Amino acid sequence: MALTKIGTGGIKDDAVTTDKVANAINTSIATNTAKDLTALSAANLTSGTIPDARFPATLPAASAANLTAVPAANITGTLPAISAANLTSIPAANITGTLPAISATNLTNVPAANITGTLPAISGANLTNLPGGGKIIQTYVIKNTSDITNSNPSTGVYYPLETAAITVSAGTALHIFANYHYWIQGNSHIIYGTQGLQAEVGGSGSWSTIRDPGGYESYSMATVKSGGGTPGDFVNQIGDIASLNTYWTHGQSAGSTIKIRIYHNHQYCSNCIFMNFGRYGTERNIIVYEVSP
Repeated sequence: MALTKIGTGGIKDDAVTTDKVANAINTSIATNTAKDLTALSAANLTSGTIPDARFPATLPAASAANLTAVPAANITGTLPAISAANLTSIPAANITGTLPAISATNLTNVPAANITGTLPAISGANLTNLPGGGKIIQTYVIKNTSDITNSNPSTGVYYPLETAAITVSAGTALHIFANYHYWIQGNSHIIYGTQGLQAEVGGSGSWSTIRDPGGYESYSMATVKSGGGTPGDFVNQIGDIASLNTYWTHGQSAGSTIKIRIYHNHQYCSNCIFMNFGRYGTERNIIVYEVSP
């Protein structure tokens, strides 16, 4: 009678040998190895390493959205255009090409050496710590190089140079710089006089002194004998370039006109031969700066 089922109770102790068990297991493994495994769930791969040969030479296209810590050496090809909105701490050496035009509104501490070209016209209303003297409203300049000769001049006042009418603003002042050359020659042992500036307002024809030399002569010379006393008459001469400067608060209303002139007060020279202004084309000039306080 054929045996179809053997219970464990029907097997005597030590009746099944190791060889018998090994043969049975090896036969089963060999049978299973020969099978074609398909649709195997990746969840069943819990250990071991899949050989490189099991991967195709070209991986299929897949999303890299969740990849992190990818070494830069492993990125090849050309990256697509992306936003740099969140990039920080980019070394300047890595920025090439021409930057687009952008607003400099928030730039601070820009070195002056990095500012090139012509700055646009801007308001200076909020500038502080400017050098004193106020804002220059206008500048007026007159100069002359012609030779004015007065032969046998008498004592009195002469006017080497005069400006045209200058229209001024209210509440301003005038910085005035004047220069002129004079030359006096005569048969006198004493020559002297004074110099200053005068102004006329509104074409009135009335001139007032705005730079007064005071009670002393602006120029003078004298010759005496050896041992003292007045010498006999012989030719003396004196020449110089006089500088006359003043700051004048005119106190006039807007639209008023002002003229400025140099006065030369020739006070003494008996037997003078001539008095010359601008000899040999030496320039005389008046420069006027109108400034706000």
